[in-house]
Amino acid sequence: MIRILLADNQPLTAAGLISILHERTDLSVVDQVSKANRLQELLEIHNPDLLIVDYCLSGYIDMGELLRLLEAFPKTNVLVISSDNDKSTILSILQSGVNGYLTKECSRDEILMAVYAVARGEKFFCHKILNIIMEKHLTPSPAEVLPTVLTAREIEI
Repeated sequence: MIRILLADNQPLTAAGLISILHERTDLSVVDQVSKANRLQELLEIHNPDLLIVDYCLSGYIDMGELLRLLEAFPKTNVLVISSDNDKSTILSILQSGVNGYLTKECSRDEILMAVYAVARGEKFFCHKILNIIMEKHLTPSPAEVLPTVLTAREIEI
């Protein structure tokens, strides 16, 4: 049984995720956090296999809080499901040590694949997040692209 703690204060999103997770008999949502100040307490009480969290909700859990939780609970597998579109913030979250990251546009099947993979301690990123990662690593920054000095013959040609 995979024990899941859900931290998303958007009622429609939380209800949708719970509905998807309850379709599987080997997934159990042990609690839902609707107030950010209870998240650490519920992590300590339930010691879940998986924390599903959104850090991009105004007045709820922000990036700083998520980073503190990752540091305080290093053995907790974390799956972020967020609507954040800021590439630099997403990359910072990925570098902080989350196991998985999905956008809120992902399909039911992709959500379930991510839940199982992240609960096992594996990495899982949706295609949009993989594109951001690849763009970061395959596109050289302007500082990395230095002009090539041409020889006199090359200039002549």
